[in-house]
Order: sequence, then structure tokens, then C-alpha cells
Amino acid sequence: MSDSVSVIIPTYNHFEDALKPCIESIMLHTDLNRIDEIIVVANGCTDGTREYVESLGRPFTLLWYDDPLGYAVSVNNGIKHSKSDYVILLNNDTVLLSQEKHSWIDMLISPFADGAVGMTGPSRITGVGGFEFFIFFCVAIAKKVFDEIGLLDESFVVGSGEDTDFCYKAACRGYKFVMIPDESAQYRDGMFIGGFPIWHPGGRTVHEFENWNDIMKRNGSILVERYGNIDLIRSERTYDEAQYSSRFKILDFSFFDRLDLCDKKWKEWSRCYEYPYVLRLINGNGYKKIHNTACGGMLETHRMFIEELINIGFDVTNSDVSYYNVPNFVNYDVRERRPDLSGRFDAVLCISSLEHINENHVIIIDNLLDQVKDGGVLIITFDYPDVNLKQLEEYFSCGCMDVTDKLNGLNSLMPDNAYGHLNIVGLVIEK
Repeated sequence: MSDSVSVIIPTYNHFEDALKPCIESIMLHTDLNRIDEIIVVANGCTDGTREYVESLGRPFTLLWYDDPLGYAVSVNNGIKHSKSDYVILLNNDTVLLSQEKHSWIDMLISPFADGAVGMTGPSRITGVGGFEFFIFFCVAIAKKVFDEIGLLDESFVVGSGEDTDFCYKAACRGYKFVMIPDESAQYRDGMFIGGFPIWHPGGRTVHEFENWNDIMKRNGSILVERYGNIDLIRSERTYDEAQYSSRFKILDFSFFDRLDLCDKKWKEWSRCYEYPYVLRLINGNGYKKIHNTACGGMLETHRMFIEELINIGFDVTNSDVSYYNVPNFVNYDVRERRPDLSGRFDAVLCISSLEHINENHVIIIDNLLDQVKDGGVLIITFDYPDVNLKQLEEYFSCGCMDVTDKLNGLNSLMPDNAYGHLNIVGLVIEK
């Protein structure tokens, strides 16, 4: 593999608490002789950024702009000045962690030995329409991808959405994405957690904008308009709506009433809403055999939930869909049909899982419904907007609520910001 690598760091102030620690970690954990250039794109900075970067010498280069440019414009200017085969985009609020020297570069660049790979990174998630994309706080992109599809779309002002848009365009041209070092990385409590040696708290700059929520909505609407049905396009299975409507009945499809449901004994994330919701639905309704499948079976909270199911008297089969090696759990790929489980359960529980699976969610639901006995139920909870409600409405003809109206003021229902995701949906299907 060529060591022809350029690193591009856009920065808007935050010299002392972001850029300087970032660059110091790069110098500590990188063989700078194997880097062509590290381009710092300073835009609108009024702190000590200029003097610091200019004092560093090779391979650091400063691109200076007096006015704020936003993420996409800043990065594009860096790409235009870069001269390497591979470009690494790195946020200024990242810090490299302890590692064998230059490991982070080697991990990002080595997958490009496969000429079909266009992009690598440590955090790949599901966005609008169920399409998977890299979060561009740290991502490596082959220069040939820019040559073919162009730079980041600068209509995504300030930041947010340009990474999803770019990934979709690259995927449509047939480029492969490789997540490194594995598939287990995720965002929790506003921080990146995974096997790649980097720390990223996220959002240090953008949250200073008073209209940040408006910017997010505006950029998100561009994505919805362009790619709202991405996972329908990419699905390998087609469906007959008439066949679906005759197979099941939608018993519930609604946002949780947080004030009624919140029980903080469940502690982590959205669990303090989801577990009480599920227990209320299955307790005392004649269900005996339960398949309890979730993402995060290693969590103490989920183990508490399992104990509660057993204490109530359910015959419980537990599985984890997050591909962790969890003791005493079946690691179950919910994307695959399981004939050995067909029609075995009175109730199948899919708690906080759909949003973590980068596939067509209708396929997932179809596979889970196959495990439910006639007259039984499939109970699903998930975070919105990570799951495409409009897609579910289209296939199930279930009379889904107007999403925008339901979300209006929903955040004000959060009793304690330390708990839960902002938008949680419950879906109950009777077979």
C-alpha cells in the first residue's frame, strides 16, 4: 500500500480545548515521515490557531480564511489543496488514544488494498431511509472517489448531512465501505465508543450556534427529499401489500407517553421507557413462551429485565442482535430467517434493536413475525428517526400518525435529560 496520505482538519476556534490536544495526539501517535501533509483549514478563528499551526513545520500546512465557512466548504478547500491518494477527514475535537505508533493510519488505509473500497472509518450508522453512512469526524476516502463523484455538497450549510449525502453517492457508484477495526462501534451519551483508538465527544463547535436545531432540520429535510426511500431501493426482497394486510393486525403504533411510562430503575438510555411499556403489554395476557431479543444484552439493565420476565413466570429464550459475544446469550443475526424458531413463541420482543441494524427494517420485522404463533404478538421499540416510519406505513398500511405533529413538543416530555433517547416509538403487531 502507498503511504500517500493527507489529513484534513477543519477548525473554527476552540484552539485550547480542541485543536491543540488533537494535534498533540497526532504528533504523539503518528510517524510524521509517512504523512504527506496535515492540512489545518482554519476558518473564522479568532484565537491562537494561526500562530500555533504556523510554528509546527512539516508536515503541517495552514489554510487560513478570515470568515467562518462551515464544514463542507472548509473540507472541500482542504481536499482541493491535498496531493495524496488518500484523504483522512478528522474533526478538531478528536484525540488519538494510546496505540502502537501510526496504527490509526494503518487501520484506516490498509483496506484500500481492495480497489473496490472507497471509504473506511470507525463509525458507520444508519441514517435517513435506513441507509448506512460514515460519520465524518474520522473517515478515510480514496481520492479517486472525489474525482468521480465530486466534493462534499456545500448546500448542507454549517454542517450535518453532507456525510450521508456523500456516502450515498459513493455507494451508488459501487464503492465499498469498510468499518474499522470491527462492526461494534457506536455512539452513546454523545460520545464515540468502539475499538478504534480515538476519543470524540462530538458537537463542541456546532452546539454554539443558537439555531443549530433549525440547521439540523433544514439539512435533514434535504436528505429526506433526496433519499427518503433509500432502503426500499436497496432491498433484495419485494413485498405484496395485500399479503401483509391479511397476515397481521397492528395493535399499537405510537410514540411513548414518557410521563406515564418512565421508571428510572431501568437506568440506561431509553430503557426506563421501553421496559415498562413491554411489561404492561405482555403481563397478564396469557403469553407463556417469550423470545426476548435486544441490542445490548450485556447491559446490567437488560439482565434485570430478563430476571423480571423469569420471576413473572415466562418461559424466556434470550438472544442478542448486536453481535457481541455475550455469555449465556444466543448471538442471533435477526436479518436471517430462522426456520427452527418458526411459530414457536407467544410473544417476540425486539427492544431497541432496529435502529442498530443497517438493513431494510421490513425484512427484519418479517423474519421476527415468522417466529410468532398465530394469535401471538411481536412487540418492537425503537428510536425515531433512525427507523423509517414512512416505509413501515407504506408496507403495512397501518394508518401511521403524522410524524411531524407527534414530534411537536415531544422533547418537553422528557422528565430527566439523563435518561433516554429523545424520540421512542412502540409498535405491536398481532399475527
